[in-house]
Amino acid sequence: MLKRCNKIGFWICLLILLIVVCTWRHIHDPLMTTPAAATHEKAAIVITDADAMPDQDHDGLSDADEIRAGLNPILSDTDADGKKDGIEGLTADRDHDGIIDALESALDDSDLDGVPDELDAENTDPDNDTDGDRYGNALEKAEGTDPLDARSMPADRDRDGVPDNIDADKKPISFVVTKQGAHVQLRGSFANVPQIHALQSALHQEGIVFENGVILQDKYLEEGESISAAQKLIPKFLSLYQNGTFAYVDGAFEINGDVATEADMKEMDAFLAENAGLVHYTNETHVRTPQPPKGSQKDPIAFELTKKGSLFTLEGVFGSAEEISALQKSFDEAGVLYQKGKLAQDDGREGERVIALTQKLIPAFAANYRSGAIRFQNNQLTVSGEVPTPNDKNMMERLLAANAQGVAYRNDTRVVPPPAVSDAERRAFQQEIGSILRDARITFESGSSRLTPEGEAIVKQIGTILQNHPDIRVEIAGYTDSDGDDAANLKLSQERVNRVLHALEKLQIDPFRLRAKGYGESDPVVPNDSAENKAKNRRVEFKIIGE
Repeated sequence: MLKRCNKIGFWICLLILLIVVCTWRHIHDPLMTTPAAATHEKAAIVITDADAMPDQDHDGLSDADEIRAGLNPILSDTDADGKKDGIEGLTADRDHDGIIDALESALDDSDLDGVPDELDAENTDPDNDTDGDRYGNALEKAEGTDPLDARSMPADRDRDGVPDNIDADKKPISFVVTKQGAHVQLRGSFANVPQIHALQSALHQEGIVFENGVILQDKYLEEGESISAAQKLIPKFLSLYQNGTFAYVDGAFEINGDVATEADMKEMDAFLAENAGLVHYTNETHVRTPQPPKGSQKDPIAFELTKKGSLFTLEGVFGSAEEISALQKSFDEAGVLYQKGKLAQDDGREGERVIALTQKLIPAFAANYRSGAIRFQNNQLTVSGEVPTPNDKNMMERLLAANAQGVAYRNDTRVVPPPAVSDAERRAFQQEIGSILRDARITFESGSSRLTPEGEAIVKQIGTILQNHPDIRVEIAGYTDSDGDDAANLKLSQERVNRVLHALEKLQIDPFRLRAKGYGESDPVVPNDSAENKAKNRRVEFKIIGE
């Protein structure tokens, strides 16, 4: 009887053991996992005999290779992004973050910055700049631009590196009402359409006939308190003045013109004091003097400034040598090459306001126009030429509207996108630049922006490369080491790249193709922990900025 009990107990124990083993295998068998468990994060891996089952998931990769690469041999799409492991491969790593694409999902965006994980080298930092255009991924996502395309970047009209819609340094609106006899014109840049209608309504209510010049809308402008005050002041200005301008520039009213009597001038003074509100103003009103006899008045100056490639040419008839020098000084400040055409002086001519306006236009004209001209003839200033983007044309229109001060003008600027540059040419340019800067650097005298003879020789070589690739535009980027004050290093880096830019212009490289930007001690290529490493961080780089 005892033997029978022992035998029954043995079989009961064996049955219990069998149930436990089966239950354990059922729980841990990958083939029995639920769909919810079969994700790219939690799917189990079965190590099997590669010869017996070389590719269990039929994804084109052997089980042994998948196991070595960290992939799941029984899931054909380990990261669940819709692309089989065999297609993504065992080594492909497009974002160079050390994790192969097959383990990073194109459907996942861990840091919510608009860039899929398999393309994003940093999945914990939404401000990572994947396309290298100096605008973080999260910022580009918010702006609606492409964080994977360096040519798609947020609008930055004042070029301060901060997109317009988050730039606290917004520009004020600006406008000017010009009166020349019976002719009245309204021009300017406004934040919205109601502001334009408000001024037009004030003119209509007074029965004033007027025309619109260049009227721009820009949501990145601020109004201040100018519109409501201008609605009261402009009709008074037009009723008292025969000729003149009423302008709102840089947050202040500017009144300039002629009235018939001293009483009219005092009336305008009192009206300004009462109705300008908190807006600052200047009043340059004059009592109109009798017109000189016919034939005795001064004729206006006439000139033409043309740009062809890197060379500017100035010719014309001016009232004085000082007017010519003023324009030539503007060329020097803009860092452009120029030559004198036929220049003449005539004491019987006048052009002070035109010269002042042209000086304001020259920097933008030099930087943004591929070719063109600024002409003043028959009492009208005309700007013509080709620019690559509508923003460049709008910038010239805003400059004209804000600074015309009664000078009649016309903007004949045309938007002509630059020719496309092939990927092959881009690669060739980068390889040629890299071959020079790999073994040599553009060097400067210590603590100075003056190029050393060796630095000048390198700039000449780069100038030759730029001449061989005429459609490529570049940013000249300058960096320093960490020695010294941050602000001083930033200033020095900007001065140095400006010097390189001017040196390239002297080699007949069009300034339109060049942009100089100093970054100071930011973005070191190696730690600043030795003299040798600091020398590597003191560098000038050339980056393609567009085609």
